[in-house]
Amino acid sequence: MKFRDYFFTYSWSDLRPIHELRDTWVKTYLMFGVAGLFLVKSDSFTKAFVVPAAFGFYPAFLIGAWWQAKQRPAALVENELMVKRVRFLSWIGSFVGSLFLAKFFLHV
Repeated sequence: MKFRDYFFTYSWSDLRPIHELRDTWVKTYLMFGVAGLFLVKSDSFTKAFVVPAAFGFYPAFLIGAWWQAKQRPAALVENELMVKRVRFLSWIGSFVGSLFLAKFFLHV
């Protein structure tokens, strides 16, 4: 994938070279959500699953990047732009999750 093509063409197949990162990111996100279902006593699915899962976006990225670096470190360098995009989405997701955690549970 060329730099100039990155901003104009994008598909989920571009994540294939960093599939260890992608798979670990998604699985860890889901684990945060399931943990929230058991740990958060709430009638709302949003409070119990979505908010803890969103909060776990960035830790999930870090775990996925670590796993990718152990399995195929060259893929991180070759697909740097896609890794940066996933990292940015992780930051945004965790930030939004943090805001909702503060709103729902700290009543800020």
